[in-house]
Amino acid sequence: MASCSEDDLTCPTCMGIFNNPVLLSCGHSSCFECLQRWWREKRAQVCPVCRAKCTSANPPRNLALKNLCEAFVLEQGKKVNPRELREKLTALRLKLDTLRGVKDGYRKISEHVKVQAKATERQIKKQFKMLHRFLEEEEEARVADLREEEERKSQRLRELVENLSREMASLSEIVRSTEEALSEGNVSGLKCKAAIDKVARDPNLQDDPGECQLLDVAKHVGSLSYKIWQKMLRVVRYYPVVLDPNTAGNLLSLSEDLTAFKEGEDQRLPDTRNRLSFLSVLASEGYSLGKHSWDVQVGESKCWGVGVIEKDKPDKKLEEGDSWRLVNGFFGLVALGPDYEGVAIPGWSGQEVTRIRLELDFARGSLALTDLESHMLIHEFRHRFRGKVFPYFYNWDQNYIRMLPKRLAYSPRASGGSDGN
Repeated sequence: MASCSEDDLTCPTCMGIFNNPVLLSCGHSSCFECLQRWWREKRAQVCPVCRAKCTSANPPRNLALKNLCEAFVLEQGKKVNPRELREKLTALRLKLDTLRGVKDGYRKISEHVKVQAKATERQIKKQFKMLHRFLEEEEEARVADLREEEERKSQRLRELVENLSREMASLSEIVRSTEEALSEGNVSGLKCKAAIDKVARDPNLQDDPGECQLLDVAKHVGSLSYKIWQKMLRVVRYYPVVLDPNTAGNLLSLSEDLTAFKEGEDQRLPDTRNRLSFLSVLASEGYSLGKHSWDVQVGESKCWGVGVIEKDKPDKKLEEGDSWRLVNGFFGLVALGPDYEGVAIPGWSGQEVTRIRLELDFARGSLALTDLESHMLIHEFRHRFRGKVFPYFYNWDQNYIRMLPKRLAYSPRASGGSDGN
């Protein structure tokens, strides 16, 4: 077999390696199927090579040649095909390039995580420093109030002691004079009697019965933490929506507290699955049930968009075209949705809108946008949401768009306060 070449094992009809070869009476061989096809086309039983007439319509199988062909094919299968190898090498290089890109992406994400950690730690410390300052000021004010009460009541007690001392001195003098008059039998004792009678008729020296001389300890320490918390409600700000920097486009600049954003310089952020395009950002939390509302101040921005975007599958990459939003371009307010192109809002062309309230009713399948200045409905989207819905924002302007805080209302009954029963 080692001396056989591919030409020796090639069928003269199909020019391929013999398949089920047969031996003709002239000594030549051919594939059985090729021979039958040749005879049908030529309408004669002749050899495809030498054109000699074949004596048998059913020539015998050439088993020796068949074995040689099968061995040759098997041996060729073990050899490397340069073309096939080049193709595999190209695919391997592409895979290597892909892995190199993924590795580079992870390296960039790792570097960004370090930057995020430092910035977030700085914000945490800043927030707690503010809280510490509030608590320290509150502590100083309450200690000062305690000391003021202590000083006031101590001063009153000193005055009472001084008055009592003067009264006791006067009584002591009357007692001494009276005792001397009685011992001497002096008629001036009548004067002493009159002085004693006068003292007896005077009311006893005492403090105002309506004032307690002790400190009001309960006022200063009773439910102290709770009272501080109540006061905090009037100081701290609550934002129902904060921005998610991991979804912010490369050209957005977010405030440190994640409540405002504007167009900025290209930050070359790592391209992760939830990263939106250049000037868009999502809220940090989405909604899958209930009613929710949030207020946005678009201010002086001339090109903005506010609305929601639905993520019906956890691993789905968000497409901004699948959002329901109100935009203000250079031609006025327009409503956009995934099922239709921009629709101008009747009556709002050229009318300035600076603050907007968005109200999402998940069960009803609606998103209403209202002008907070005039309290007029701007537009309402209707859609049956099935996935998680995230507030969506867009700003192509260097003026900030801001989330507006909500006032925290304190309700004793809502917080489980006792009514005394």
